[in-house]
Amino acid sequence: MIHVVLAGEGRNELGGWSDEPQFRAADPSPGVIEALLRRVQSDRWKVIDAVPWRSLRKLRVGKYGEAERRNILGLLLRARERGAHVVAFVRDRDCSEQRQQDVEQAIAEQPSGMRVVGGMAIEKLESWLRSLGGERGAEALKHPEVGLPESIDPKNTTSYVSVVTAADLEQIPDDATSLKSWIGRARAALGQGPGS
Repeated sequence: MIHVVLAGEGRNELGGWSDEPQFRAADPSPGVIEALLRRVQSDRWKVIDAVPWRSLRKLRVGKYGEAERRNILGLLLRARERGAHVVAFVRDRDCSEQRQQDVEQAIAEQPSGMRVVGGMAIEKLESWLRSLGGERGAEALKHPEVGLPESIDPKNTTSYVSVVTAADLEQIPDDATSLKSWIGRARAALGQGPGS
């Protein structure tokens, strides 16, 4: 069984896993990250922990670069301490190319040997939802949360998860490059066994 630790900006990404551990349900409801992972690989893995981005331990010892890089290194350390094999996260780019560069650098250089399913939702998670619904050009929208299709209830986790569940991952528009990259990382990470 592959053990996975999730990280995201809040309830939409993490679902019930965004609650503090002492307040979590025994079987937390999924958020978008877990729903996407289930679409990629439905079994042989389970979520063992999750952390909202704001609660990540930030490493400060040594020269670890910008805040996003320190966030990811702290996430990898937490996952290793929990005995995880995979870390899965999504971070909104929010028009910050520097944030994207820092995240990609941290993924490329991560020292722990942990399998990382991570990346930037360009520009936001709502861009991915639009792309999952077949909309072209969603990653070019600066404010994809404005004017969402009627099928998507804004800031409603259940609605967001429904979009993921109904989507055909093979029909995502070619211009949804950040989403396609994330899904590719998920396929690579979950396609291996626990100790691979």
